[in-house]
Amino acid sequence: MATAAFEASSSIAVRMQELRVLLNEAKKHENNNLPLYEALCRSSSVLLASHLEGFVKDITKSVRNDLNYNLKEFKNMPAALKREFAKKISTYDGVPQPDLDKRARQIIAFFDDNHVPIDFDAFTVKEIDGKNPSLKNIEQPFSKFGVGDVLSAVDSAYFLQVFEGSPGKTHVLLREMKRCRSTLHAWPYKSIDEKRFSNPITISVKKKKQQSLWVTFVEEIVTRRHKIAHGESLLNLASSQELDVEVNKVEILMNGLLYYFCGTICKQYRTENKF
Repeated sequence: MATAAFEASSSIAVRMQELRVLLNEAKKHENNNLPLYEALCRSSSVLLASHLEGFVKDITKSVRNDLNYNLKEFKNMPAALKREFAKKISTYDGVPQPDLDKRARQIIAFFDDNHVPIDFDAFTVKEIDGKNPSLKNIEQPFSKFGVGDVLSAVDSAYFLQVFEGSPGKTHVLLREMKRCRSTLHAWPYKSIDEKRFSNPITISVKKKKQQSLWVTFVEEIVTRRHKIAHGESLLNLASSQELDVEVNKVEILMNGLLYYFCGTICKQYRTENKF
């Protein structure tokens, strides 16, 4: 039986296909129906950011399902995920932080002996404002599993090839990412070559936030999405040609985040060779 992560990974192609359909339709009207062309481009700009955030939610939920199904017991779950779950259960307004930390430790100890599946949706505590995609919405879901600085991890020479403006290199990257999907088919997930990623631990905080091309790119598409979705701008802020390039970048980014996250999560559960 295929893993939930493997099934969720198929949504990348579906999401990108929707955008490419819109952009191909926009190009048909660029010279004879400018209002329609601009409306389609503006719609694509909104969906581009929304699909990125939606994908992150899909894959993190799917990995959590795989962990619950395959590890069987709460005590075997990643430590960071257990802390996040316990913290969500123990959080109450007005309770001092030391008391919350103590409650969380007690909950973890109890669940280690009395297994329950990890289900964040079972307890309604407001966390991120889900109305607007943002850089925080992209990184925080991964950090709950103990996998931080995911955008820094894909800020490597391998993935940054997509910023070089070479259609050939982009095509090769997209093709290689599709081949890597097989690493997710069975539990534990296999890892792709770690040399394709940067090590976030060795990257300075300043470089992570100021020099990362992926951080800059995500902030740009999210900002543009906000301006259009909230009616702050009636202009078409990106051409169909520019959006074509951005769709490829987002597809490669999704794949990079997917394989880094899944490979890191399963590092402690697997013994097989790398892909």
